[in-house]
Amino acid sequence: MQFYRETRERFPSILAQTDKVHRQTWDVADEDAYMWFHSLADMLNENMRKGTRLDIAGSIFDYMRDRFMTGSDEVRNCIDVSFVENLFWQVSPTRARLYWTRMPDPLKALYLGFHSEPPC
Repeated sequence: MQFYRETRERFPSILAQTDKVHRQTWDVADEDAYMWFHSLADMLNENMRKGTRLDIAGSIFDYMRDRFMTGSDEVRNCIDVSFVENLFWQVSPTRARLYWTRMPDPLKALYLGFHSEPPC
């Protein structure tokens, strides 16, 4: 999946942390690319629980918004189902608030479409 490779190239600073989370369940390989975005959300959730790396989360959110707006149906589905639906898992409302505020509206709409309410 080209989107997977592009995302990895665009965010080298989070690869080790995301791949570590991903390896707990999956291989780091193109055939597991869809699930890697779930691991990316898990990595961000871990940072949110600690209240760290808003700058990285914001950059990733902006990239995902841009790719969602311009991507193929496959890319849009991956962002929606594998990434956005898994954000804010086990993140307290207090910790989630800052990240939710930073999240672009199109991604918020996806999140609300699945979860029906904001995380904070």
